[in-house]
Amino acid sequence: MAATDVVVIRELSKIYRQGDINVTALNRISLSIREGEFLSLMGPSGSGKSTLLHIIAGVDRPTSGECCVQGIDLTHLDESQLADWRNQN
Repeated sequence: MAATDVVVIRELSKIYRQGDINVTALNRISLSIREGEFLSLMGPSGSGKSTLLHIIAGVDRPTSGECCVQGIDLTHLDESQLADWRNQN
């Protein structure tokens, strides 16, 4: 039986605004996580690890790109749908 993609991220970016400055936390990243796969995120402080996890968990929204979890594109859910999705998943 072939493993399926549980998380699919395509061209994902997240830019935070701090006053007049734009801070790029994620810059057009793409990755897939297959069912049963184990991964680790490594990098220095401020490299976007927590930002990526928050987007995958539906806690934060990307500036652009696509984040699908179990076949649902979280970037297209409104706030109410996203809250329901977080409650169920």
